[in-house]
Amino acid sequence: MGRAFESRPAHHVNRFSMATPASSAREIFRTTKSGKICEAAALAFIVTLGSGLRFWHLGARSLWVDEGATAVIARLDWWNFLRLLWRREANMSFYYLLMRGWIHLGHGEAWLRALSATFGVLAIPAIYFLGRALWGQSAGLVAALLLALNAYHIRYSQEARSYSLAVLLVILSFYFLVRLIQQPSRQGHWQYCAASIVAVYSHFYAALVLLAQAVTVLKLVKLSDESRKELRRAMRVIALALIPVAVFLIATGAGPLAWLPRPGWGDVHESGIYLSGAGGDVLLGLYLLALLLATIAWRESRHEPTSWRYELVFAWLLLPVVIVFGLSVLKPVFMNRFLIVVLPALCLLAAAGITQIRSKFVGAALAAGLVIGAAYGVNDFQRHGLDQPDEEWRAATQYLLSEAKPQDGALFYSSQCRMPYEFYRAEEKQVGPQVVFPAHGSQVTFRDFMGRPEAASLAGMGTRYPRVWLVMCHNRLPTGYDAATQATRTALSANYKLSGEQNFSGIEIELYQR
Repeated sequence: MGRAFESRPAHHVNRFSMATPASSAREIFRTTKSGKICEAAALAFIVTLGSGLRFWHLGARSLWVDEGATAVIARLDWWNFLRLLWRREANMSFYYLLMRGWIHLGHGEAWLRALSATFGVLAIPAIYFLGRALWGQSAGLVAALLLALNAYHIRYSQEARSYSLAVLLVILSFYFLVRLIQQPSRQGHWQYCAASIVAVYSHFYAALVLLAQAVTVLKLVKLSDESRKELRRAMRVIALALIPVAVFLIATGAGPLAWLPRPGWGDVHESGIYLSGAGGDVLLGLYLLALLLATIAWRESRHEPTSWRYELVFAWLLLPVVIVFGLSVLKPVFMNRFLIVVLPALCLLAAAGITQIRSKFVGAALAAGLVIGAAYGVNDFQRHGLDQPDEEWRAATQYLLSEAKPQDGALFYSSQCRMPYEFYRAEEKQVGPQVVFPAHGSQVTFRDFMGRPEAASLAGMGTRYPRVWLVMCHNRLPTGYDAATQATRTALSANYKLSGEQNFSGIEIELYQR
């Protein structure tokens, strides 16, 4: 064999060696260029698909009370706006600031929700770049596809609240963190700080994600001295910027969440169903299988310097859930939609499990199963809704405006119930009846977002209004009306008699006549 190789003609060897560098370079260029085009085309398709699902029928549903609060908060004057943030609504303050500018560019339910839909779409390429930075191009594309098809993410991308913004910002926070670990720089330091700070000011539960980052990076991950120094400096900056949040939480406690029940294991299961895309136990089981594959890949790479990537994302997924569930033993703070900040971690780990497994057939089969299950969840969401109150405030407001007289009074069971009414009243450009409660001035003020009517304040209504409309929502218990509703109806019956009622989805309107 050796002699045969040595006896080859010299011109044959020279011709081969001369042709290889140029042809190889051209081949590599073509392959690289073709690969980038395919990658860009795949990402563009996924983003287009995700955009269509998030903007589809965006204004079909009526606003519910929380979305109505968003619309009215964004229209407050600066003095009332800042007072309300400090007294009650600091949790989504960055989102409200953005919404203050957004509402001047359009109107209607679809436009109000379009800001959240835009953030939802931007999260898709953001998770792609994060997945690519962690485990490569394939993992990035799979993670982007799973997020694009996730019914829970679509649902909260179609709500005028800050959840889709919080998801986008925690993805960016992790992306800049990964870049800061890999290539420490001053620019990366400030990018990570900015994304992390505004994430918490978009939703306080994002702070649990930052805690998972700190625990993982500073305790588990082996870093260079330069990286550790930059990260510690960045976390000090973030901690200082979040002092107002700490003061707010100390001052208000869990008061805004006092209505939450203590969770059980069934609530954890329900949260898993939602986060996996509302495809039932089958889709949840497929995600758990993908997480198992990711765990195996993690164990196989635990001696490699890149194993910190799994540690970081697993902490992102698990630590916030464990903390919230543990705290709820003392004070209930467990709410499915608040935990949407861990959804990107689920998509990333599933993508890692699919793409890092040695068997390409198993990976492709699992990916196909997840896509089919996600499509089923999206279809079910579009037909029946998902984890959302069914409140027809659009029709209720139109009814009240058409039936009430200017001298009538309107009494809202709770302060929050007034807010979607105010949105639709402004859209209709009508005055409507005089608001009895909540009312602390001719315009909505920060005080109008708090409390329920008290019997003492209703005593003098009989001489002021010939008719009073009582508007109620979120006031039913399994045994009937709650205590506040019963007290309000009793106070009204002292001067009025019930002369009519009209029910809408999630809303009851009663007419009391003197």
